[in-house]
Amino acid sequence: MKLHHSTVIIVLQLSIFQTILGNHWSLQSISNYFGRNDKKRSPAVKKGEEKSALHQLTGSEGPLTLTRVVDHLNSLAPLHLKEPWDNVGLLVEPPTSRTIKTIFLTNDLTMPVLQEAINVSADMIISYHPPIFKGLKRVTCNSWKEKIIGLCVENSIAVYSPHTCWDVMSGGTADWLASAFHPAKIEPIITPRPPAPEDKNIRFLVEVHGARNLKSNAHMKTLLGSGSSKIISTNPKEKRFSLTITSQELPFMLNKISKTFSGSISQIKLADSIRDADLGVGRFVTLEKPTQIKDLIAKVKHHLNVSQLQLALSFDHSLDHYIKKIALVPGSGASVLLEACGDAELFLTGEMSHHELLDANHQNVTVILAHHSNTERGFLRVMAQKLRSTFSTWPGTSIVVSDSDKDPLFVI
Repeated sequence: MKLHHSTVIIVLQLSIFQTILGNHWSLQSISNYFGRNDKKRSPAVKKGEEKSALHQLTGSEGPLTLTRVVDHLNSLAPLHLKEPWDNVGLLVEPPTSRTIKTIFLTNDLTMPVLQEAINVSADMIISYHPPIFKGLKRVTCNSWKEKIIGLCVENSIAVYSPHTCWDVMSGGTADWLASAFHPAKIEPIITPRPPAPEDKNIRFLVEVHGARNLKSNAHMKTLLGSGSSKIISTNPKEKRFSLTITSQELPFMLNKISKTFSGSISQIKLADSIRDADLGVGRFVTLEKPTQIKDLIAKVKHHLNVSQLQLALSFDHSLDHYIKKIALVPGSGASVLLEACGDAELFLTGEMSHHELLDANHQNVTVILAHHSNTERGFLRVMAQKLRSTFSTWPGTSIVVSDSDKDPLFVI
């Protein structure tokens, strides 16, 4: 649908938009807003033109750029899903841009993994755990993490980290871990609280392509003026930018963007709020029928492709004890599991401390530990398949999962 003001084309999740803003701001009312007092309305969009407009975001015209890949990753698992303490998104951007031909996935970006990525000519590394977590004050060769960042820049390899965004997302790391127990009912342990529909401070992420007159963040702020809008990213070279806008200011700012930049507003979606019931931290699993602990252990070993696990049996449990309710968190999940596990009888996570295990056992909960990254790494192959499907329209694009990435701990 083409809005009758300049060349603005809006593709948005209408059901979400109407849910948040109520009946007043339907897609038609937005169209009317932009079209009012416009005497010279554009002719109807032909099917080919409409397809071409949408193709700007999803098609394969032109090379597969870093911006395209990052945009897709951010739409798949929006960065606002992250935990407050996390560091996610594009962490390393090479100074010289090039076509992305090889995307390399790893759970941890270690020196052996980086060498493997260089050997396969990776243009981009998706590292589940962020190699830059705390602020770096320098990039030298004195620490292995700093050396890795320097080598990535030297070899023009971009680095992106999704971390807790993938944990929270529907079909992400937590859901993959929970699939070990299928068939079962699976739901998040902690779900984000949606805002009230009348909340005027709900923020929307607006992405703009083909923006003219775009020079820098400072220039953008000058053109758009003050207000509550927050600039998320700008790319003057590719004429793209994104920003967040409150629902109260959204109609006014959309009009201003179209007049100032004459670009295509490619997407409008919720920025701060989550309304998908399948999103959340951790997973609570209710089995179809009670199952013995020893059989659940076998399922986990098979799913994670490991031969050994650590087990802390509750004082009232044995390997033959039947379990129906399980709570799990990929990685390190003690804080979530111990505080919000409900009536779970079994915990599954990567690691817990000695005293956290005792706390769980005294709550009559048995704990299975599989080592931190073993509860995460298997999801990389699931994500690799998704990316292969998405980028299949760019011939020659290769998605590689690291062979050398492994958990530092093993049992001897």
